[in-house]
Amino acid sequence: MTTATYFRRRNPLWAIILSIIVIAAIAAMAGVAVGRLLAPQQTVVSSEVVEFVLPQQKVTLASLRVEGLERANRDGRILGVPLDVADRTKYLIYKFDANVGLDGSQVQVDRTGAHSYSVSIPAFDLLSHSNIHFEDPINDDGILAFLTDEISQSEMTNRILSDEKKADYVANSIETVRAQAEAFYGGIITSVDADATITFEFAQ
Repeated sequence: MTTATYFRRRNPLWAIILSIIVIAAIAAMAGVAVGRLLAPQQTVVSSEVVEFVLPQQKVTLASLRVEGLERANRDGRILGVPLDVADRTKYLIYKFDANVGLDGSQVQVDRTGAHSYSVSIPAFDLLSHSNIHFEDPINDDGILAFLTDEISQSEMTNRILSDEKKADYVANSIETVRAQAEAFYGGIITSVDADATITFEFAQ
């Protein structure tokens, strides 16, 4: 009895089809297994660069309300002889708002370890002032003060906003602006690296 006769007489059609499907599946799985054994092994390496987007403009760290009294005095002389009765004295009361901060483009962040960073902070500065107001000046002159030159009010106002005075305003708020700088730039770093340990270096 031939093989063809056997399948035709002894086995129904569905059994023959099922056998063919099983044999094809076994062959396919064997092919996949051999392909995996022969295929080159792959190694995936992942790396990343952490970058901090720091503000490059002027960064305000503290707002001040400044109120003060400026005093100017001019000694009086008559024929070269100092006389108190010819002295001039002027007082000027003033107030204004000011912003203390730094130049953001000068801030530098360096990675010193896996999760450690060093932040260099530049010198603080008085960035701006506004709402400046001067009261009417108060004069305290001697009875012969008309013999002495007037005191310039514009010179007094210029001194109030001179570089020396600005440095004083910053120095008086140094602890506040340092704390604000640490909070501001520390927040930027920890938003990228929650496990960050940060040290700050401040310019003198």
